[in-house]
Amino acid sequence: MPQHPTIAIVGGGLGGLTLARILHLNGMAATVFELDAHPLARPQGGSLDMHAETGQRALRLAGLEDAFRTLARYEDQGGKVYHPDGRLLFEETDFEGDRPEIDRTQLRQLLLDALPEGMVRWGQKVAAVRPLADGRHAVVVEGGPDEAFDLVVGADGAWSRVRPLVSSATPFYEGVTFVELGIDDVDRRHPAIAALVGRGKIFAKGRSRTLVAQRSSNGHIRVYAALRMAENALELDRTTPGWAVAQLAAHFDGFAPALLELIMQGELLALRPMYALPVGHRWDNRPGLTLIGDAAHLMSPFGGEGANGAMADGADLALALARGGDWRRAVADYEAIMVPRASEAARGAAEGLSGAVAEDARDHVLEHFQSMQQEGDAARRTEELSVPREVFETRMAEMTANAEIRKRVNAACRFDLSGPNGGSWIADFREGSAGVRRGDEAVQCTIAMRDDDFTAMVAGRFNARMAFMGGRLKVKGDMAVAMTLGEILER
Repeated sequence: MPQHPTIAIVGGGLGGLTLARILHLNGMAATVFELDAHPLARPQGGSLDMHAETGQRALRLAGLEDAFRTLARYEDQGGKVYHPDGRLLFEETDFEGDRPEIDRTQLRQLLLDALPEGMVRWGQKVAAVRPLADGRHAVVVEGGPDEAFDLVVGADGAWSRVRPLVSSATPFYEGVTFVELGIDDVDRRHPAIAALVGRGKIFAKGRSRTLVAQRSSNGHIRVYAALRMAENALELDRTTPGWAVAQLAAHFDGFAPALLELIMQGELLALRPMYALPVGHRWDNRPGLTLIGDAAHLMSPFGGEGANGAMADGADLALALARGGDWRRAVADYEAIMVPRASEAARGAAEGLSGAVAEDARDHVLEHFQSMQQEGDAARRTEELSVPREVFETRMAEMTANAEIRKRVNAACRFDLSGPNGGSWIADFREGSAGVRRGDEAVQCTIAMRDDDFTAMVAGRFNARMAFMGGRLKVKGDMAVAMTLGEILER
C-alpha cells in the first residue's frame, strides 16, 4: 500500500477546499487550517461565473457537478454596458453560454459540506511555517502546538504566510480601489435598479472611475465602485454609513441619477484595494512546499479567472498527488502546469483592469463585451463542426492566415488523429508556406490524439494539459509549440 505524504493546506478558500475534496475522494487525508471562526464569519464576496475548463472541471473532478448545477444560475449570464449619462450602449441577451453564475458563499459551502467532519480546523491563525531538520515543515498556529507535515500548501491568499519560503515576490498596488456595496431584496424594494441591472452584470465607465453591478441569488445586487487613485487615498467616514455612500457618490459626479442609485441605495460592505503579484510569477521548486490560488498568482477580478484558477490549481495538484509514486515529483509536475495557465490569466486580468478603470474615455469594457460576443459566435460555429476535416478546412485555415497567430507559433505542427474520422493534417504557421494540408511530412511538433477528443478540444470541452498528463494526448518534438497552439485552440 502506498505511503501518502502528510499534507497541510493553509487556507480554507475555494482552492484549498477543492484540493482537500479531491484528495479525500482519492483516499488521501489533509488538514485545512482556516483563520475564520466559522464559514460565515465575514462576507465571502458576490457572484462567480464558473468556466467550463477550470472551475466546472474542478467541480466535476470533486464529484460535485450535479450539486453545483442545482445552485448555478444559467439565466444570469447576461451583460450590459452603459454610458455614464445612462444610455445603454450594449446588451448581451444570449443566456445559452456555459459560464453559469453561483454565489461565492454557496460554492464554498458546497465544498465544505463534501468534506469529512474535522478536516477543516476553524479559527486557526497560522503565524508561520518553518523548515525542520528532517525535511518536513512545521505549521505554527497562534496559541496552539506546532505540527509537522511532509507537504505544506499555501492556499492563504494575497498575504500568504507560505509564499516567503519559496519566493521573494510581494503583492503590489495596481492603482485602483474598489468599494463594495450590497442591495438586498432588489426586485421588491428597488424595481428600477433591478431593471437597470437585469440578468447578469452591468458596467458604466467614466474617466478613472467605473461602476459595476452584478446580480446574485435571492434578489441581491452586489455593486463595485472602482476608482483609479493613489493607495489609501480614498477617505470615507464609515462610522456614518449614509454619509459614507454620499461621499462615495460624489466621486461619480456626472453619472446619471439612475446609475448613482446603485451607490446611494447600497450598504457599504468593504474597501478593496486591488493588489497583484507580477505576471508570470514563478519559483524554484522547493520540496515540501507549494502554492495555489492567490498565494501563487494574485490578480484582479477582471477576466474572472481568480476563483476558477484557484480551483483548477487545487484540482491539478490533487490529481498529480493521487497518481502515486514520488509525491515530490508530483508537486513539480503540478507547478509546471499551473504557471503557464496562471501567467496567461494574470496578463489578461492586468490588461482588463487597466482598460476598465482608465484615465482615457475609450470604452475598453464595451470593446471587451463586443469581443466576447464575437468569440461566442465563433465558438458556436465551432460546435457545429462535427469532424476534424471541417475544423481544419475552416477554423484552422483561418488561424494559419492570421499574421499575429503565425508570428506567435512560427512552426508547422502535424496532428495524427485516430478514430473513424481521423487522419494526418499539417497546420503550417510559417511565413511562405502557411496553410492547412493533409500529409505525414516531418514537422517541428506532432500531436497524437483521438478524433473526437480533437473536436472536443477546439470546442472548449476538453482540457489538453490534463489529457497530456493522462496519456490521451501525446506530443513529439517541440513542446513549447504544442503548448502555444493548445492555448490558442482552447480559446
